[in-house]
Amino acid sequence: MDEPESSLRALERSLTDARWVSERFLEHSVVDAGAFQASCDLFVRDLERNPFFEPPEPLEFSNIAELVRPDELAEELASWKGDAAEMRTLIAFLTLLRVHRFLGIADRQIAHDHDLYRAHVVIAAVRRELRTVTRFLLLQRRQTVAAELERALLSLDWAVPELHPEGDYGLPSGRMRHGIREVRMTIKHAAKQLRSRRHPGREPRTERKSERVPKSNHQDIWAFRFILRAFVAKASVASVGANDRSDAGSLEFVAEFVRHFRAFGPRLSRATDYPRRGPLTRAVSPLGRQKAVGAHSLDLAAHECVLFLDHLDGALAEVPQSTVAPFDKSKAAAELRGYLATARDHTAADRAAAGAFGLTDAGRVQAG
Repeated sequence: MDEPESSLRALERSLTDARWVSERFLEHSVVDAGAFQASCDLFVRDLERNPFFEPPEPLEFSNIAELVRPDELAEELASWKGDAAEMRTLIAFLTLLRVHRFLGIADRQIAHDHDLYRAHVVIAAVRRELRTVTRFLLLQRRQTVAAELERALLSLDWAVPELHPEGDYGLPSGRMRHGIREVRMTIKHAAKQLRSRRHPGREPRTERKSERVPKSNHQDIWAFRFILRAFVAKASVASVGANDRSDAGSLEFVAEFVRHFRAFGPRLSRATDYPRRGPLTRAVSPLGRQKAVGAHSLDLAAHECVLFLDHLDGALAEVPQSTVAPFDKSKAAAELRGYLATARDHTAADRAAAGAFGLTDAGRVQAG
């Protein structure tokens, strides 16, 4: 895909069409409300399909293992309990993890000339989140961490290069990549500071050599297959009406699946060398936005999940069986049930924490 020129041309056509329709409406003294709303809906859907707003790598799929070891993550999140102040600090901690991931994506995108513009879009999102979390940490009297983030924020200010410069993109790309990597280290250090202050009495532990070796994904592959099967079965009978409209309550399983996919999908697709990793993540990514869930997007995601399920079945069959410590399916099933129950409980807790941090409307959080 020729980015960003093709997507910008598509955006220009969408705006031109919307303007033309609006001008035709102005020629009438009375405009039908339904026709006007339908024209607005068509324009919004056209924007949602524009490739410029669909990055090649989904931003919401965070690789939190870069800051917290996978086997410590559940314990780490479960330990953040208490009053509203602690919940807000947890949101700040998770925000830094997401920013760290965003910067990594921007760094990789700079490798291609046209994707340099995508990197600027990602950096704009990073600046917005850093401004919010810096103000929050100042109110929480975390001046040291806030000062580090403020310096990082000020350094993320590069001019957007021209679409067709006389030279190449080498100089701005090099400066931007160097700055991103420095800021990424700052974000990582700030996140670790928040974490260490949450556990002031915890002694730093030297990582054993054996812990640097990734653990077997046997149990995770076995468990995620059931989640994939449940999603495919529900998607096959989901009711999506005309114009991709449906009852939001009937599609709650979609948002729930996206949360599970974030926890398992990217990691297992990498661990098993899944060849269709890109199409899989691009198909599932739009389902995170309720407005983007329609008959076509749901069918596409279900199709990719069926292919991924077949791949995982094959990968599971190739896992060598240990005679010393055989795979305990009963224990794995119990842990899967515990994970699903915890995920449902965390959904309500996450909404309350987001409301306390000002990320959502407090009344809407309490209501639902």
